[in-house]
Amino acid sequence: MMDFEVPRNPRYKLRMENDELPKALIERYLDRRVADVEVLEASLTSGSGDEFRRIGHQLAGNLSSFGFPEAEGIAREMEALLDSEVREKGQRLLADFKAWLQTHRPT
Repeated sequence: MMDFEVPRNPRYKLRMENDELPKALIERYLDRRVADVEVLEASLTSGSGDEFRRIGHQLAGNLSSFGFPEAEGIAREMEALLDSEVREKGQRLLADFKAWLQTHRPT
């Protein structure tokens, strides 16, 4: 099922449910998120809140497009963290995202 939503800006956004996408495309997409996890981990180690939020922002957008609302919510929390929250809350959010990714990637 495809549905259209009108975001706050005047441009329209196409949103596809992930059950309409080819399985191979979803698998490839999820496999590439492993690289995002590595960047998120590195940003926590280096204390780069900007990088952590940037990846969270990118994930929120593309997870939404692929129809993964649970993971999109995690990513939206990542992008909204204050610098003072990144280390503590970032670890928890990253763990939540890794757990989500592990349950959705084929083994």
